[in-house]
Amino acid sequence: MLSSIILNLASLGLLSCLGTAAAALQSGVLFQANITTGQQTSFGPGPKGTRLSIPILGGTLTGSKLSGEVLSIGADWGLFDSKGTFNVDAYYQIRTNDGVDIFAHSQGPSQPDGRILTHITLETGNDEYYWVNNIAIAGITTVGNDFIVIEAYQLTPDA
Repeated sequence: MLSSIILNLASLGLLSCLGTAAAALQSGVLFQANITTGQQTSFGPGPKGTRLSIPILGGTLTGSKLSGEVLSIGADWGLFDSKGTFNVDAYYQIRTNDGVDIFAHSQGPSQPDGRILTHITLETGNDEYYWVNNIAIAGITTVGNDFIVIEAYQLTPDA
């Protein structure tokens, strides 16, 4: 009896600390990237699945706050797991229209419809674009034979 009272009081305290509802998220288009990819290389089966390297050959990036080019530096070091899900692990470089270099990393699983849901992080030391270091980005990637299209959305908490 005493233990259930303590448990009830603890849960009430926890709920008051957490609030009554989780914050909702808003999303807005940050950019669309059209990227040309090269011939993939398979490293064969390994302990985590079959690892591939897919070269990133370049592309364009367009958005209201972020536009430029995707340089021919980088690759996707993705992995097919034992169930056939492809997990992106791509590293690449963006150069903005005003010459600022931004490092990008995309990670995420493929979906049954073939698209890939990704978490994208951006990194730069440039003061004007420093804001990209501190934002949450979700991506939807569509894959073609020698290209990918990334639709990137900036996530922000509901006001």
